[in-house]
Amino acid sequence: MQLVIRTLSLLKAIATADQPLSATTLSKSLEIPIPTVHRLMTVMVDEGFAVKDTASRRYGRGPELGALLRREKTSQLAELSLPVLESLHRRFNESVFVSQLSGDAVRCLHGIESSHPLRLNVTPDSTLPWHASASSRVILAQLDDAARDEIIATHQLTRYTDNTPTTLKELRAKLDNARVDGFDICDDEFESQAWAVAAPIFTMDGVVGSITLSAPGGRLSASSDRKRAIEAIREAAQQISESFR
Repeated sequence: MQLVIRTLSLLKAIATADQPLSATTLSKSLEIPIPTVHRLMTVMVDEGFAVKDTASRRYGRGPELGALLRREKTSQLAELSLPVLESLHRRFNESVFVSQLSGDAVRCLHGIESSHPLRLNVTPDSTLPWHASASSRVILAQLDDAARDEIIATHQLTRYTDNTPTTLKELRAKLDNARVDGFDICDDEFESQAWAVAAPIFTMDGVVGSITLSAPGGRLSASSDRKRAIEAIREAAQQISESFR
């Protein structure tokens, strides 16, 4: 039993650390003998739950541990966002959904569709284009410059409508505005006659996803209605973000 407790303690320490940790640091903070730390961490490295930097000899999160943490974050995001989505849906009766940053893509996690016959569909696990959807752009805008530039460099700026941003200048301008404003609007850019507003969701580690309200542009055409939707989405994103803290 002691071995199991020590293994879990080491995993927790690696998972929650801001930077790689040395065996000495792990030994002192967890009160585990250094030989035991080395033995258990060697197993974790072999199994992919930790990685060891050969130069500093420090241990960090491995791909298997990273995958576990992402699944846990997905579960948390789904659970924490559901009541917020339900509240938005009752208020506007338009399609609302939460998207999650997943590797180098943004995927729809879950949502609730409008009850109107004419509505925008919500498809769980569908990917959203980085350049043509508010859900993706508002996440991209919050990434650090290096990560953002890497994604932009490898993403094809496909034209979906006449209003789709298809140049780097247009896309960067939208990202800069989204970063400053804290929300992004997609107006007839991904789907014809569709309007959407999205705001980013944060955890302590940074941006993790976004929440979006989308509707046929003709039904949500009044500036006052769009202003209410923008304010509601920003408040919803803030509410979910605060739930992670």
